[in-house]
Amino acid sequence: MLKHIILRNSIVGPRQDLAEAIAFAAEGKVKMHTHRRALADINLVFDEREAGSADGRIAIAFTA
Repeated sequence: MLKHIILRNSIVGPRQDLAEAIAFAAEGKVKMHTHRRALADINLVFDEREAGSADGRIAIAFTA
């Protein structure tokens, strides 16, 4: 919790698939695409998400 790590489960596939997916991540075979954007860019972020042009997840920074 203090490291802000979130594990999400899938309703598709058995537990073995989840265990394999976590093993891939532990081995460094999973790459996350995240972007940090300023709150002032929120409308642009929504436009990019709606257009499907945003790559990965976008985090909104509420502070400078």
